[in-house]
Amino acid sequence: MKKIPEENFKHASLMGGRIPSSSLDAIANMDRIIGEVGGTLHFLVTTEEDGWFAECNEFPAIIIGGAEKNPSTELIEERIRDVVHCAFNISSKIPSKDIIRNESTPSFKALYV
Repeated sequence: MKKIPEENFKHASLMGGRIPSSSLDAIANMDRIIGEVGGTLHFLVTTEEDGWFAECNEFPAIIIGGAEKNPSTELIEERIRDVVHCAFNISSKIPSKDIIRNESTPSFKALYV
C-alpha cells in the first residue's frame, strides 16, 4: 500500500499529539480504495416526513440517516463524511474537519431526491 506523506494532512492536536500513524494508514487505505472506484463516492440522499437516508452507490453497505425532518445540506454532508471515515476505520477522535488533503484526494457527491 502506498503511504501518503504525513505533510498532506493537518495535524490534529489530540491530547497534545499528532494524528496517530495508524490513522494515517487508514486514511491512505481509504484514499486508495476510493481511488480504485473512480475517486468519488456518490450518495443518493432521500428525505421523507420522518427523516432522511443516504446510501453510497459504490459501497451500498455505507449508509447513514437521521430523524431530522429538514436537515441542512451541511449536516447531511458532515454525517456522510463521518460514516465514510467510520467505514474505513479512521478514528472518531479525529474530527473530519481536521483531515485536510490535497486536490487529488477522493471526495463524495450527494444527489438529493
